[in-house]
Amino acid sequence: MAKKNLASLIDGIVGDRSNMTSEDLTNDINEKTTEKRKVGRPRRDSDPGAETEVRASFIVNEMQLKKLKYISLMESKMQKEVLFDALKDYIDTWEDLNGEINIPRKK
Repeated sequence: MAKKNLASLIDGIVGDRSNMTSEDLTNDINEKTTEKRKVGRPRRDSDPGAETEVRASFIVNEMQLKKLKYISLMESKMQKEVLFDALKDYIDTWEDLNGEINIPRKK
């Protein structure tokens, strides 16, 4: 049975590099390390007509929060989706009774 060593294991994973010169290896490594990766949060969509989401913090009743979590679990939805639906229903009902709310747009 052939004797296994670290170099043969690496060659099996990476491929045989025994015929490459040290300059070729250095160039190969430099090419891989100079690739720029996109890090951080993705930028907002540049579509001005798209609805934007913003973060908001609210203090809520503990039992209401537990019920919200239960509903999201039972309906296989995210909590923000359940909350979005509930707010939308409330606002639609309010506007039916009191008239449409006109919010001025930012310029």
